[in-house]
Parts: sequence; C-alpha cells; structure tokens
Amino acid sequence: MQDDRACQRIISCGFLFEAIRLSKVADCKTKWLPPLNQFGAYCAAALHKQPERFYYLPSLGGLVNGWDNVTNFAVGDGGMNEGFCIVSPNRYWATGDWQIQMRHLLALNRLGKIVICQSYIAQNNPDQRWFVV
Repeated sequence: MQDDRACQRIISCGFLFEAIRLSKVADCKTKWLPPLNQFGAYCAAALHKQPERFYYLPSLGGLVNGWDNVTNFAVGDGGMNEGFCIVSPNRYWATGDWQIQMRHLLALNRLGKIVICQSYIAQNNPDQRWFVV
C-alpha cells in the first residue's frame, strides 16, 4: 500500500499551482486536506452557478491510500481515477490497494457520480487491456 509516512498532493487550476509535502499523516489530515475540501466545494459551486452548469470532475488520483478519511471525494459531480486497476504498463496494484481503490469508486457510483477510470496500458499487451476492461 502507499507509504503512510508522507502525504503529497498537487492541485492545479489554471494559474493556481500549489504543492505541499508533509512528513506526517496527521499534519496532512489537519493542514492540507480540509482546505482541499473547501477548494473543491468552491470550484463545484462556481461551475454550477454558470448558465451551462458545468460539471466539476477533479482528478481523484489513484484512490489507494487507506489513511485518508478526510478528503471528500464526492465534493463534485464525480471525477477521474488515474491508474484504474493498474499503476502503469506492466505494473499492477497490490490486492489491498486495488480493494481500497474499488471501495472509493463504488461509493462514488452509489452516489450517482460520474466516474472516469483511466489506465496506463502497454499498447502491445492485449492481455493487459482485457484485464482492465
């Protein structure tokens, strides 16, 4: 499973780009994730106020850490999961990580959220493509 000793989140929105690396999960849970939830809510509200009522679909990352019980993944209309089933070409998630990922994705699905799952598959490996499908 992902290293629980460190937290790194990157958020980008046009001109805004901020990255924080905290050495303790507790610091991440109190100093980084609550403002991230507020920022997500702000983005969703701003997009929904437009006449077009744009969807807010943030990148959710890999969704494989078990310690994050603070992030509100349902803050928007859904989101994009990067590394669905597979970390990178020819590199699969450990069973425990995949179970955490699926728990998060199924929870979003039950809420009626849009879920986009992106995988990084080796183009010349049809078995890998069928595994992910």
